[in-house]
Amino acid sequence: MRAGLRRHYIAIEQVSETRDARGELTETWTTFASAWASIEPVRGREYFLAHAENGAADTRVKLPYVAGVTRRMRVNHDGRLYDIQHVLNIDERNKEINLMCLERS
Repeated sequence: MRAGLRRHYIAIEQVSETRDARGELTETWTTFASAWASIEPVRGREYFLAHAENGAADTRVKLPYVAGVTRRMRVNHDGRLYDIQHVLNIDERNKEINLMCLERS
């Protein structure tokens, strides 16, 4: 993928749980990695396949390979949040990943 197509600066965030002074669990999202990426809607046939295979996915985020990204993380782009539904390591070459995501309303 050409670098010029990656025009969105994103943060991949992971959740951590901590106990507050009362002993209650509190979720905190911290940045796991940041990268330039392309964000595009999943259309037509791909959309229906994504729903059949991966649950719901309406957005694809393409970025350089980042080790350790999981479905328990999310993508944050200027306050727009995307839940990661599936992580695809393109051609298993550790050069590019596609994150199939569902945008939060």
